[in-house]
Amino acid sequence: MQIAVVGGGPAGLYFAMLAKRADPRHQVTVYERNRADDTFGFGVVFSERTMEYLGEQDAGTHAEIHAAANSWDPIEVRVHDRVLRCGGIGFWAISRKRLLGILQRGAAGEGVELRFETEVRDLEQLGQPDLVAIADGVNSATRTQLAEHFRPRVETGRTMFAWYGAALRYPSFTFLFEENQDGRFCAHIYPYEEDLSTFIVETDPESWRRAGLESGDGLEYFQRLFAKHLEGRALLANNSKWASFRTLRNRTWHWRNCVLMGDAAHTAHFSVGSGTKMAMEDAISLAHAVRVHGDDLPAAFSAYEADRRPRVEHIQRSAQPSQRWYEQFRHYWGFPAERFVFHFLTRSNYDYAQLKERDAGFIQRVEEALSEELIDLEAKIVRPERPLLHLTDRVARDLDRAGMDQVRDDFAGQARGGAATGQKTLLLEFGRGHLLARFFSPLSNRRSDEYGGSLENRLRFPLEVLDAVRAAFPGELWVAMSASDWAPGGFTDDDSLEVARALRAHGCDLVVVRSGHATPDCIPVYGRCFNAQFSDRILNEAGVPAALTGGILSLDDVKNVLLAGRATSVFLDAGYK
Repeated sequence: MQIAVVGGGPAGLYFAMLAKRADPRHQVTVYERNRADDTFGFGVVFSERTMEYLGEQDAGTHAEIHAAANSWDPIEVRVHDRVLRCGGIGFWAISRKRLLGILQRGAAGEGVELRFETEVRDLEQLGQPDLVAIADGVNSATRTQLAEHFRPRVETGRTMFAWYGAALRYPSFTFLFEENQDGRFCAHIYPYEEDLSTFIVETDPESWRRAGLESGDGLEYFQRLFAKHLEGRALLANNSKWASFRTLRNRTWHWRNCVLMGDAAHTAHFSVGSGTKMAMEDAISLAHAVRVHGDDLPAAFSAYEADRRPRVEHIQRSAQPSQRWYEQFRHYWGFPAERFVFHFLTRSNYDYAQLKERDAGFIQRVEEALSEELIDLEAKIVRPERPLLHLTDRVARDLDRAGMDQVRDDFAGQARGGAATGQKTLLLEFGRGHLLARFFSPLSNRRSDEYGGSLENRLRFPLEVLDAVRAAFPGELWVAMSASDWAPGGFTDDDSLEVARALRAHGCDLVVVRSGHATPDCIPVYGRCFNAQFSDRILNEAGVPAALTGGILSLDDVKNVLLAGRATSVFLDAGYK
C-alpha cells in the first residue's frame, strides 16, 4: 500500500516505522511541517508498565529509549516548607528531542520517506494514498477538514498551565506547591537529562490574572517564586505559552481511508503522564491491525479502534479526577502537609491500600501525623437498632400551599417527638429522590411558581422545612442531599456547593452526601467511594462539614477518605467488611 502519515511526532513516526517493517513493500511517507531537529517542549515521561510494554512489543526501539532515558522511583512533594516522599511509583523520562531522533532514525532505517518542512494544508496534496494516518496533534488541521466525519468534542479545563524547563536535574518526580500575594501555584517536575528537567507550572485563572501572566511567558516571575527550589539555576522557555488543558474526544477515529492517532484522536490531562504513551501504543495497535488485515482498511481500522478506544477512555476517566484535583488544590491549602500529600497521591490511580503496599513507611508517617483524628476507627462504627421502614408506593399528587404547610408541620412534629424521647441527632432526608429532594432538581421540579425555576426558588421550600425542624430539634441536625443528578440538565456538583452553604446557614450541622435518584434516566458512575468527589468539594470548597456515603466497603476505604480529608465522616455500606 501507499501510506501517508501526516505528522512527524511519536505516533506518526512510530507507526510509519512499524508498518514499513511489517511489510517492506509498503510505500510509507511522513509529512512533518517542522524541521527534523525542531522540537517543542522538554522531556516526556513513561511509567514502568509502559516501558515494559514497549519492551514486549519492540525490543530494539525499547533498548534505545532505555539507554537514553532516566528512571526514578520516589515521588517527592514539597509543601508548607516540608518535603515528603512516597516510593514504589516508578517512572522513566527521556528528552523529547532524543525520542524523536530515535524514531526518525528507526523509520529512515526501515525505508520510510521523511519529508520535513512540509505542511499538509489539504489532503489533495498527498495524491491518492491507500491509507492516511492523521497524527498532527490536538490542533490537527487535517482532522479539522474532516470534522463533520470525526465529530471531535473538546472539554476545556479550569486551570492555566505552561511548560518550562529547568537547568537542574531534580532527584525524582517532584511537585512544588508555593503561595504568594497573587495566589497558589504548583510545579510538576521530572528530570530527563543530566542537567535538565521538565518544569510545568499550573494555577487557577484568578491567581494567573493577579500575577499579570496574561502577557509574556512568566519566566522571571516563576524564577523568583520557585527560587529556593532552583538552587541558583535558570528556568528555560521553549514556546512556553499559557493555555487551559483541552480534553479531546472523537465520535469515530476513522473515515474512509483516513484514521486518527495520538493527540489528533484523544488527549488526557498531562498529570497522568499519558500523552506520548498513548501515541506510541496507538502506533503499535494500528500497525498490528494493518499487518493482520492488509488492505481491508475497514476491518483494520475497526480492529484498531476496538482495541485502543476502551484503553484510551479508561485513561481519560483516570485523568479526570487528577485534572480536577489541580483545579481545586487551592482549597486544600490549610491541610497539614501529610494530609495534603496523601490527598494528592490518592487523587486518581492509587488508594490507601496500594500506597501502603508500595511504601508502608510513608503511610505510617501519615497515620502518625493524623493519629488524633483516627483513634480506633472500628470502635466508632455504629448502626441502627432497627431496620428502616419502607412505605409502599402511592400515586403522587401536586403539592399545593396547604399541602406544603402540612408537610412542613409534619416534619417539625416528628423532630419535636425525637427531641422529647432524648434523641441527640436527627437526619433530615433531602436526597434519594424523596419529596424534598424533588424540589432541588430541575429534572423533577417543573413548577412555574415561586418554588420552581431558579435554584434559589427550588431551595425555598426545603429551607422552610429545615427552619421548622431546626426550631423544633435542639440536637445535632444532619441533612442528606444529592450532590449530583448524574443526568444532563440536572442538579450538578457546582449547584451542591451553593445548596450546602445555604443548609449550613439555616442550621445544618453536617451534610450527608448522596447522589442520583432524581430521575430513572440518571447514569451514575459507581465504584469505591464514588461520592468522594462531591463530599470533597462540599467540605473543602464550600467549607461545610460533609459525611460521605456510597461505595464504602472496607476500613481501607474509610482511611482513604478520612486521611485525605475528603469528608469529616463516612456512612458504611451494607456490604462493609
